[in-house]
Amino acid sequence: MVQYKLIVLVAAFCGVYGAGYDRQDFISTGICPTRRNVILDSFLSPHKEIVILSDLHRGIIYEQTWNSSSFKRYSECKFTLQTLHGAGLYLLVRKLQLRRDAKGNCIDLVTVKQDENKKTRFCYTPTDVPRSFSSESPMKITIKLDHYTPLPTVEDTLQIQLVVTPKYECVPGTKMMKCLPYVFDSCIDASFHRDGTINCPDCADEGGCQVDLEQVYVADKQSIALTAFVSLLFTMGLCGCCIWGLYKHRRCITSCGSNSGTRNNNNGGGAANNEAGRRRASAHHGRRTQSPGVLSVELPGSSNELRPSAPTLDEKDLPPSYDALFPIAAVASTASGPTTVSTATSPTIPLTEVGRELDPTK
Repeated sequence: MVQYKLIVLVAAFCGVYGAGYDRQDFISTGICPTRRNVILDSFLSPHKEIVILSDLHRGIIYEQTWNSSSFKRYSECKFTLQTLHGAGLYLLVRKLQLRRDAKGNCIDLVTVKQDENKKTRFCYTPTDVPRSFSSESPMKITIKLDHYTPLPTVEDTLQIQLVVTPKYECVPGTKMMKCLPYVFDSCIDASFHRDGTINCPDCADEGGCQVDLEQVYVADKQSIALTAFVSLLFTMGLCGCCIWGLYKHRRCITSCGSNSGTRNNNNGGGAANNEAGRRRASAHHGRRTQSPGVLSVELPGSSNELRPSAPTLDEKDLPPSYDALFPIAAVASTASGPTTVSTATSPTIPLTEVGRELDPTK
């Protein structure tokens, strides 16, 4: 006991190593081996990873983050923390972002084994104070990741931050800070006081737990299913609106095309009616210029298509006159009496289209 106090006094006054933190991660230090090397390492190096804090004025900050791809390569991380004989440890879980199911059960978890084989399993940090552990003997820590269960989204991560601080008995007249007022062996180095990192339980070294801690994301399967269902309904509604808009646009195009065709038909019908009117007017004008004695027949079709089907009366051969046929009768009538006008010797009466004079002798 006397030797321990001398060591503490020498370290306190001389400050051989100086106060501060060693920042480490679990992968580069070999605390978290990959899954393919777990079985091989169990035969080659069966001993567990042991971390010894030999400097009472320096702490260790472990911090590790896994993304949606890297966490699948690791399944279990085990290591043991211990310090010099006669000293103890404070372990504070500063950040912890692991998964829980809908019932609150841990998918990934951290196990801390303290004095007398006392085990504590957890997967989240309280919202009021960080989770803290104190031990006078070596402290065993195990981190298990369920690499079979994928993360909810690609952007999600798993994160853990541990702060390990050596503690020892308080010696009057030395630069120490007492974390717990009524606990004699709860002193830490004075350099940890108000340094922005929580070292003592209940955040006594920082004047109280006033720092907002990160909340653990809990994957709620019911919320995920509800979100997917709402997204599906929204997508179906959007597709329905697009189809309805295309249908309305198609009807508009059809009606516009039919209206254009109707206008073209009306214009064409008007031109045909005008052409027929002009034809009727020209035909009526032609009838008024004809002589009254000529019988005209209006046939359907244009005037150019009307052609005479028989020769005219002037072109026909007329029968010979009566005098040419009966010359004796004309001479007898001249000798017997006064001169009379005979129909045989009279000028030839032109025949009309209505009828012609027939010879009674025929």
